Amino acid sequence: MRVAPAAPRVADIVAEAGSSNQAFYRYFRSKEELMRAVYLRGVTRLRGYLEHQMAKTAGEPGAQIEAWVRGVLTQATDRTAARQSAAIIRQMGKRADDDAEQLEPLRALLREAVRRSGSRHVNLDTHAVFDLTFGALRRHSEQGTAPSRAECAHIARFCRLALGPGDER
Repeated sequence: MRVAPAAPRVADIVAEAGSSNQAFYRYFRSKEELMRAVYLRGVTRLRGYLEHQMAKTAGEPGAQIEAWVRGVLTQATDRTAARQSAAIIRQMGKRADDDAEQLEPLRALLREAVRRSGSRHVNLDTHAVFDLTFGALRRHSEQGTAPSRAECAHIARFCRLALGPGDER
């Protein structure tokens, strides 16, 4: 984050960690491998956060979907999370998009809530909510902005309403 938007050099990383080149290369073959590891750690942490937020909803699927949307957008509204996410995604560039399968655990959490909401098109509905939410996250990340509370609420409400009661679709 300190050298962003420039790419950090291994020397920058080693100095920040208070380590050595030898220690760095003992664990990582390259800077890119480190960036991927940090990215995957972030995905794992986000999944834990989303699980926690969704668990607070007493199992109500619509509220779980809304908690998922708001939780993902927290990556742009929380200043520290936003800076960290933007720095890693910027360094990974296209590789972050190519790592879409790594986001599957996040999609699986959403898919279960969508299924429980009564959706007759679980995969399509899951992809729609996922793409809308991550599209907003990426846009804000690229622009260096954060969605307002009103925008987060609107996206969450929009997704919840779009899924609506399962028997009306």
